[in-house]
Amino acid sequence: MAGATMTRNMMKNMFRESDDESSSSDSSEDERPTEELPRDGISNAPLTADNDTLAFTSLCHDFQVLLKEDRKKGIAHQLWPAATFLSHYLEKHAETMLPTGTKVLELGAGIGLCGLVCHKLHATSVILTDLPVAMPLLETNIRLNTAATDEAGSMENSVRPMVLSWGSDSDLAMVMESQEKEGGRLLCVAADCVYWEHLFEPFFHTVRALVVDHRVDVVLAHVKRWKRDERFFKMCRKHMNVIQLVEDVSMEVQEHTRETHRVIKRIFRLTAKA
Repeated sequence: MAGATMTRNMMKNMFRESDDESSSSDSSEDERPTEELPRDGISNAPLTADNDTLAFTSLCHDFQVLLKEDRKKGIAHQLWPAATFLSHYLEKHAETMLPTGTKVLELGAGIGLCGLVCHKLHATSVILTDLPVAMPLLETNIRLNTAATDEAGSMENSVRPMVLSWGSDSDLAMVMESQEKEGGRLLCVAADCVYWEHLFEPFFHTVRALVVDHRVDVVLAHVKRWKRDERFFKMCRKHMNVIQLVEDVSMEVQEHTRETHRVIKRIFRLTAKA
């Protein structure tokens, strides 16, 4: 999962059926989709595997991101659906989402896809944050995707991992201090972080601090699974603007049961109120 703050808990079926599952009919006024992405550009995006290495191929640019997974170690060590969805959205809208001089902070980075895509799209710097357990694999994936540019003489530490536990003011302060010396606009990205209900509050605490206190926009990708997810977005709407950028509805094959089911993916932009 892109939100690896749950690694001390037991892995649950990502697409389990639940009595509180909901449909896409509950969009509120501030969540209207402004765009529909082509099915072949997002839901069925090219992602190939070679043993434990995934290759994410850009649809709009000439690059790949290589990723190591280690699923037996838990949810912090594997790719989650919203990360691929958000990555293709970012590359399609790179000129507006990542204009020249943009720095990127990823929350709950997991194996680091979204942040590494931003690096390939020439973000000035990228900080991939997660719990300590995720750091070794993040460092591996950073090396896989920055070796060539480092040899070419690019700026050192343009992509780096940092520990940030959701709800920790001290962790966030260290991350913000680390990026402030570089100047430029900061964008925060997160994918599949709204999942475990007991982590809604700490994740919201960190998101609110970024948006309200630091005036940083947060772009959040979410796979809709249960009605309870809406509780997180209701908390957000009380304190910030919640704008739905895109919704994709598709029929996909569930990994564990091989059954076809309906999947709803959305991307939101959270911004400070005036």
